[in-house]
This record gives sequence, C-alpha cells and structure tokens, in this order.
Amino acid sequence: MNRLLGLGLFAGLLVAFMAIAADDKAKPKDDKTDKATHDSIAKEFVDVFTKMVAVLESAKDEKTAKEAKPKLAKVVEQLNALKDKAKKLGPIPPEEEKKLDEKYNVEMKIVFDKLAAEWARLKGQPFEKELKDVIDVKPKPAEKPADKPSEKKAG
Repeated sequence: MNRLLGLGLFAGLLVAFMAIAADDKAKPKDDKTDKATHDSIAKEFVDVFTKMVAVLESAKDEKTAKEAKPKLAKVVEQLNALKDKAKKLGPIPPEEEKKLDEKYNVEMKIVFDKLAAEWARLKGQPFEKELKDVIDVKPKPAEKPADKPSEKKAG
C-alpha cells in the first residue's frame, strides 16, 4: 500500500511539473542559452529522479542520512530548475505528450517503483523526517507589497 502511495506521489509530481509548464504561456526563447525540448526535459526528469533514488539508497543510518541531506537538497534544486525550464517551453502538444509517454513510461515506472521502495524502506527510520523535509518544500509565498500609509488626507 505504501509503495502505491509513494508511486502515486512521485507520478503526481511529474504530472504537476508538466502541468505547470502547460499552464504558463510560452515565453520567447533565448536561442543562445536554452535549447531545451519537451523530450529533453522528460529525459532530465528521469535522470534527476534516478539521482534521487541513488541519494536515498545511500541513507542507511543517521550518519549517512546527514551526508545524504545536502545531496538530496541539490537534487530538489535540480527538479525546481527543470520545472522552470518546462515553464519556458510552454504547453506540450497532445500528440507530443503521447509520444513522450510511450517513450519514457517504462523508465519512469522503474524509477518511481525504486523511489517508492526507498521511501517505504525509510518509513519509520529515525532519520526519515529529516530527509522527507528536504523534499516537502513549501512553495514560497508570493511577495506582497509593503503596506503603505493611506494617501488620503482627512479634511
């Protein structure tokens, strides 16, 4: 049951990242710096989640979990950067989405199964929360303008 929940959580993450990209309007591409495609981003998602599995596998006790924590934070940063790249690409056309699903479905399932297995292994460990907190990053609240005194004059 935990394995299914873990798989669903991380599959949901991937879908959420791609949905965020679909919700944003395409921004002009800078040909000099960004040659990303939906395909390259999907491949990068597989690679980054594979790195995440390797980092979690390295956490065997409290000492190794402390060593893994900054590595896990780096992987989360990579995921966030990848999300930003996906946003810049804009919506994925349905026919391309289908092709990518066919191309990466098996790899993603394998990676998510391993990821779910790692979370199941870590569940109940004394260092589980420390590692989970790295991934359970809350989105930054939108900055609100500072309250300005009312410009209305009494009178």
